[in-house]
Amino acid sequence: MIIAETRDFDFLGADFIKPIDLKLRIKPICSARVHSEAYHGPCRYAPLEDLTPEAESQGNKQSCDSFMKNLLAMQHPDAEILTPELVEYPEGDMIDPSFFNKLEKEVNDIDLFVTTYRVPGLERFKKPVAMVGQGVTNVDVAAYYRDRGLEGYAPYMWDDFSELITVLKTRKAISQTRILVVTNRLDKPPYGVYSSINNLEHLQEKYGTTYQSVSLEDFFCEMDRIAGDKTIQKELEAKTKRFISDAQNVHMKPDTIISDIRFYLTAVNILKKYNANAFAARCFELCASKVPWEKKFVPCSALSMFKDQGIPASCEGDISALMAMAAEMYLAKKSIYMGNPLVEKENSLLTIHHDVPGLKMKGYDQPDLPYEIVNFTDSGFGATIRYDFANDIGETVTLGRFHRSGDHMLVVSGKIDGSFDVLKYGCSLGIKIRMDNIMDYYEHSKEFGHHLAMVYGDYIAQIKRLGKVMNFEVVS
Repeated sequence: MIIAETRDFDFLGADFIKPIDLKLRIKPICSARVHSEAYHGPCRYAPLEDLTPEAESQGNKQSCDSFMKNLLAMQHPDAEILTPELVEYPEGDMIDPSFFNKLEKEVNDIDLFVTTYRVPGLERFKKPVAMVGQGVTNVDVAAYYRDRGLEGYAPYMWDDFSELITVLKTRKAISQTRILVVTNRLDKPPYGVYSSINNLEHLQEKYGTTYQSVSLEDFFCEMDRIAGDKTIQKELEAKTKRFISDAQNVHMKPDTIISDIRFYLTAVNILKKYNANAFAARCFELCASKVPWEKKFVPCSALSMFKDQGIPASCEGDISALMAMAAEMYLAKKSIYMGNPLVEKENSLLTIHHDVPGLKMKGYDQPDLPYEIVNFTDSGFGATIRYDFANDIGETVTLGRFHRSGDHMLVVSGKIDGSFDVLKYGCSLGIKIRMDNIMDYYEHSKEFGHHLAMVYGDYIAQIKRLGKVMNFEVVS
C-alpha cells in the first residue's frame, strides 16, 4: 500500500509486513466440457460444425481470453492474479488427475479459485471458489459448495466480484493480525473498559488473530535504552522537529514532545521484536505506574501515528474497539478514529471524544489532514494530535465495536454535525454525529459496551458481508 504525502513519522521501515498490505491470491481456472464428437441431443442444439471437439476447444480458448481480460482489467489493489489454467474434460466429467496433481503443488499459496464453469473435483482442496455471473451455473456451483460445508461464491458480475475480493482480503488480513498488548494484568480486563474482549485465545481460534503481551517493565526498559542511545536521539530529534513544523499550530512547549515520539519508537521496536502488527496500550495501567509523569509522555500521538501507517492501535487496551478498527481499516484503507460515545437523546446526537484522530482518515492515498498539537495534561506535557471535525459537516461515518465475546459486531452510521473541544487539554477532542434512531444504538450499547471505532464513509453493507464470511453476527 502506497501512503500518499505522509509525514515522516514512519519508524516501521519498508520491510515491516502489515496485514493491510497483503494480497488475496486468486487462481483463475477456465473450464469446459469438450464432447467426443459432434451430435445433437437434449443438451446440444447448435449447428453441428460448431459442436466438433475442435470447434468447442477453440471456443473455450476464446472464452478464457475474454474472462482473463475482464479479470485483469479490474486491477484490484487487493488481488494478486496467479497464472490461469485451462482445463477441458469429456462427457462423464472426469478431469485428468494430472491437472489436480499440478494444482496440489501450489494450493497452499492460493486464497481463492475463480472459475468460468464447473470444475468437478476442485472441492477436494477445500478452498473458496467463486464464479462470476448472473445466475444459473454460478449460483448452482455456489449452492453445491455451501451444502458440502465449503465456501462457494456467486458474485453478480464484476463489480460484485471486486467487493468480494476486498472482503476476503480483509478476512485474510485479520487472520494475520498479531496484537501487542502492553500490560501486567492480561488475565483481567482493562480498568476503563470491562466490555473489552478478554478471551484472546478465542480470537485466534475463530479468526486467526494472535497476540503477545509485554510487561510495563520490559516496555520501559526499551524506552530507557532508546533514551541513552545518542544515534537514535538524533533521529528522534529530527522526527520531532518535523512533527512540530508540519503542524498548523503548536499549543504547548515543544521541549517535551520528543518524549511522546520516543514512546512511539519504543512501541515500534517491541512490535518488531515480537512480529506484531497491532498495538493496544492500557492507558489507566500506564498512568498508575507514574512513569508517564516521570518521563513526560502520553500514548495518544503514537496511536494516531500507528493508524496512519495502517497499524490498528487502540486506546485503553480495548480489544473490542481494535478488532472493529482492523475490520474498518482493512476494508476502507483509511485511518480510524475512536473514542468514548455519549448520547444526546433530545438532539439525536452521538458525541465521541478521544485525542486520537488520524491524518489519513480520508484515505491512505489522500494527502494528510491538517493538524494542531495540544498538551494532554494541565502541567503542559503529552503531545496530542487535534483535527477539527467541523471541516467535514455532512459527511457520513460508520462506527463499530465487537462484543466482549468476539462473536458479534455492532455497526451504526450517521452524519458529522460538528466538533468540540478541539484545543482543550485532556482527553477532549470530540466529534458530533447526527443519527437516526439513536436510542436503538443506546439499547445495543448495553450489550456491547463503550468505545466506538469510526471510519469515514458508509461501510455497513461491506461489514455485513465480512460478518458472513468470518462467521460473526452484525448488529445494526
